[in-house]
Amino acid sequence: MRYLISLDDAVRALASAVDLVGTDEVHHGKRVALMASTFSEHLGWSSERRVLLYRASMLHDCGVSRSQEHHELVAQMEWEGAEEHCIRGHDYLKSVPILQELAPIVRWHHHRWSEMPADLEESVADMANLICMADRMDALRAHYQVTYHPDGINRLMAALRAEKGHLFKSDFVDLAEEVAPREAFWFSLEPDAIEFALDIVPMPRDRRPLSWHDMHCLGVLFARIIDAKSEFTADHSIRVGALSRRLATLLGLSLQSREDVELAGLLHDLGKLRIPDEVLDKKGTLDLGEKRVMTRHAFETYMLLRRLFGDHPIADWAAWHHENLLGTGYPFRRKGAELPIEARIIAVADVFQALLQDRPYRCGKTPDEAVAVLAEIAAKNQIDGEIVRVLAAHLDACVLAATGKSNRHPGPARKTAPFLLAGAPAPLEERPLRTR
Repeated sequence: MRYLISLDDAVRALASAVDLVGTDEVHHGKRVALMASTFSEHLGWSSERRVLLYRASMLHDCGVSRSQEHHELVAQMEWEGAEEHCIRGHDYLKSVPILQELAPIVRWHHHRWSEMPADLEESVADMANLICMADRMDALRAHYQVTYHPDGINRLMAALRAEKGHLFKSDFVDLAEEVAPREAFWFSLEPDAIEFALDIVPMPRDRRPLSWHDMHCLGVLFARIIDAKSEFTADHSIRVGALSRRLATLLGLSLQSREDVELAGLLHDLGKLRIPDEVLDKKGTLDLGEKRVMTRHAFETYMLLRRLFGDHPIADWAAWHHENLLGTGYPFRRKGAELPIEARIIAVADVFQALLQDRPYRCGKTPDEAVAVLAEIAAKNQIDGEIVRVLAAHLDACVLAATGKSNRHPGPARKTAPFLLAGAPAPLEERPLRTR
């Protein structure tokens, strides 16, 4: 079974993922896209231009991964550090061929209208500034509680007027004055209405299925955004994807399965975008509330990917990376035969790659030490011992996939693989394993 995903499906799914960074104030990207689309329709822009604006609006904050940065962006009309995420977003989108034309729009969406570069294409400047105004309107909407306090609209519009011709293009502020009195405009932005409102935005939808190459490029984009969430998880998702594919190849899975398991590995931590920075980077033991937040990330991954991939099991494989064969994992408590080989591969790849990295609560391990940890977990029948044995038997190739670096070094041959095949696990440190 192969998935049939269009570009607009993928853009909306990516927007849903990026919106998680707000932790509590979700749907920001979608609200900005709805507002900008409404304005562009009133401006009489061509359908091609409106499609570009819609996609760029959805992804305008794709350079934001950390919750503290998101807080600063929604708490202030202008913020000194705003340009950093615009540059990151530009670089992310530039690396994906099917999204490249969105990159310059995202690059300039926090730039003052009066200071736009003179050589910037007029249509790009217009789209970037329209997104800027919609973006700031959404921040003001939350601040002034527009839907619940009638005077909130007046305060919001006063803030826009103060920046007319400066932060915002004058024509755009005039248009906002025209649209703002309509209650339906604000009602459509509420959580129970936003998805419906986006479904009926009058513009052509791209329903052509994406190729594997395009899906892989998008998967890498998702992974880069996820891994930027913490300095301790650099390249984690990308490397779990690569290692998952390597293990699938060594285990003799079909080409289609190898491609699909790599994609699931790239996306397995998508739900981590909703975890607050202070929880993800905490050096000490997580309390019960923090553990619940951490546990939820796999469920968030499942919901996002189920919307994107439908009935294809990629969503299951990715979301089950913290399940185990005994049924004591989380959050679905799957066990034994309920866990297909693809989900077992990602679980092993996730633990192995995480063990090789420094984390806030421990230092990274050597490949031999990481394999020893896997061996003990396998001995407890929590992860698939055959996958661990294959990894140990091809350790150099697996380390290269997991880190991008060779494992070769001078000295005596390692004893890890024979020791594993003999089934004698090495002792572990006393502290319980945490891979987050």
